[in-house]
This record gives sequence, C-alpha cells and structure tokens, in this order.
Amino acid sequence: MNKRKSTFRILFYLKRKVIKMDGTVPIMCRITVNGTITSFSCKLNVKPKQWNVKEGKTFGRNADDRLLNNQIKVIRKSICRHYEDIFNGIGPLTAERVKIAYLGLDRYNRTLLQVFENHNKEYEQLVKNGVREFSTYRKYCYVYKYLEEFLYYRYKLKDIALIDIRSCFIIDFELYLREKRRCSNNTVCIYIAPLKRMISIAQSNGWLDYNPFSSYHIPVQRKDREYLVMSEVEAIINVVFTRRKKLYEFIRDLFIFSVFTGVSYVDLVYLTKENLKKFDDGLWLCFKRHKTGVMCNIPLLKIPLDIITKYQNKNKTGALFPVATYSTLSTGLKTIAKMCGIKKHLTWHVGRHTFASEICLSNGVPIETISRILGHTDIKTTQIYASAPRLVA
Repeated sequence: MNKRKSTFRILFYLKRKVIKMDGTVPIMCRITVNGTITSFSCKLNVKPKQWNVKEGKTFGRNADDRLLNNQIKVIRKSICRHYEDIFNGIGPLTAERVKIAYLGLDRYNRTLLQVFENHNKEYEQLVKNGVREFSTYRKYCYVYKYLEEFLYYRYKLKDIALIDIRSCFIIDFELYLREKRRCSNNTVCIYIAPLKRMISIAQSNGWLDYNPFSSYHIPVQRKDREYLVMSEVEAIINVVFTRRKKLYEFIRDLFIFSVFTGVSYVDLVYLTKENLKKFDDGLWLCFKRHKTGVMCNIPLLKIPLDIITKYQNKNKTGALFPVATYSTLSTGLKTIAKMCGIKKHLTWHVGRHTFASEICLSNGVPIETISRILGHTDIKTTQIYASAPRLVA
C-alpha cells in the first residue's frame, strides 16, 4: 500500500434509531482511510434538531451546544494526530488502526510475530522438559521464518498487527509458500496450521475478536501411502554389506525392525530394555507413543527379536538400540534402496506403512488391532491403509 496516496476522512453523524429517554441520540464517528471504513461511538449525545448534518456538529446556538462542538473538535484533532503517526510510521495504514490508536485499546496492540515468538519460546521450554517433540518445535521455527520473509516480500513490513490480518493475508501467504517456496499442497497445509494456531491463541487471549480463518479453507490432497511389498523387504534383508559399509547394515537392521513392528523413528530412539515385556505367548514391545501418547503393545516376531539380540550388548545407556541421527539414517536408506534396486523413496514412514499393509493387513489382522498397535487416535487414519491399492513388486 502506497501511503503517499492515502485518502483520509472523518465524519461525525447521528445514530438516529437509538433514541434515549431524554430525546437525544448518540453521536458517532466514522473514519475512512484508503477505502477502509470503521465507526465508533463518541460517548456524546444530542437532540436531532440541534444537529448540523452538513458541518458534522451542532448549530451552536447555546453554551451546551458550543461545549459539545469543542468536544467533537478535540476528538477530530486527536484522530488526525494518530493518523499522522501511523502515516509516518511502520505498518499498514487502515481505518481500524487509526481507531484503535485513538481509543487506546492496548490489548489490541499485539503483532503476529510477537505472539509467534513468545509461543516458540514457551514451546522450546516444553521440548527441553520432554513433554513436546523437537520436530514440531522446528516446524514452528520454520513457519516463523517464512512469515518474516513473506511480510517483507509482500508488504515491506517487519511485522503486522493482529487486527490487520484478514483472510486475504492468509491467501497471500499460501501463494507465497506455493510460488516462492515451491511447497506442495499438503506441505502448504502443514505450514498454514501454525499460523492458524497463532490466531487461535490471539482469540483466546482477547487480542482478536474475529477469526480470519472463518472463510478460508485449503483441502488436503489425499495421497496413497507408499509401502514395500515382501519381495522388496526380502531384498533389503538379504543385501550383503562390506566391512566399510557396516553403518548401512546397522541402518538396514533398524529399518527392518520398523517394518516388522511399525515403530516410528522418534519412538525407536526412546525404546529401552524396560519396554520389553514377557507374556505367555512370547516377548512384547510395550511403550507410549511420543506423538499421540497412546499405549502400544506389539508382539515381537522372529526377525525383530533377532535384531534385538544382535544389538543387546552394544549400548551401555540402557537404550534398546544405539540409534543414529535421523539425517544419517535417511541418507543411509537412500543408499540401501539403490543397492537393492528399489526406486521407492525409503523413509521411516514407509517402514511403518509396510508393517500395516504387508505384515498385518495381508495376513488378516483386523483393522482395529492394527490401529491399536500403531498408536493411532482415530481409526480413520488406519483405514487409509485398507483402502490403498495393493502393490506388486
């Protein structure tokens, strides 16, 4: 918005339909800035016959009228002063901002990035206390950075007042993510969610009395869950590594453990020997999922049992496995896929999906049981596997 071409107007008028017991009606003030309009009550009253519509004040025939006109004059001067401050300052120039500045409503003087920054600081502490995931915190940090870049790119702003956020702002941010950041549709959905969270926080604290997301919707594109067929799983199990590639053997073993248990990477990191429980029908893996907090009880088949035995004396910390960083594992999986002639993008999610589809569904395990094993909070999430097309190698 070019402030140098700004249009600004103040109009005082009567709210004639609201008649008080003494016959007076409220005096209202309407502010117009660059086509944006807002109104508020001046907390003054006058009888309609004493009002000069053309001049926007009383006719001034007596002392009371002249006092009223002076009060209107003070209001006009104050609004003009706040308009000039905003005109010469940083941020969008709107009628709402001028009104808020005049009324001195400090509770509205909050900005998006301020709220976001405070949220991230609190969330970081929760991560340090072990009650929130670092991956989610990292996502919030990414979105904060993208919003910062977007504000300057689109509006030449360092921040934006919460009261200036409308649905068009959200749409502009979506376009920025698609065009400048080249994000896919579902990635855009993931990055829009933290912004929606900030708006929710603002509403909960009374800093925003409307929801700019009320008229905004972005559909998630449903994607088939990629998984491996058994011939591909067997190829990974049977691949032979040289001594120089022992790290890849370790990565392969962890991935195959996920294939036969459905354990995600973040849960694998926190598994200890205490999570192994012996029952009449064999050894089970029992733990609470970090993502959902749902308790998982997984019967251990021969292959994952052999992997546990293989590494049982290689970690003195009590952890079940000496787990490497996620980036190291991801890079290793790419190499392993290439060695086995697998063109699919191997990830920990693929291992988890393979467990649900090939190990469980293909062997007649009920969808309800799979949902409990995977730690899903909603069975609809699990049903995606059941509706996915069956693959062949």
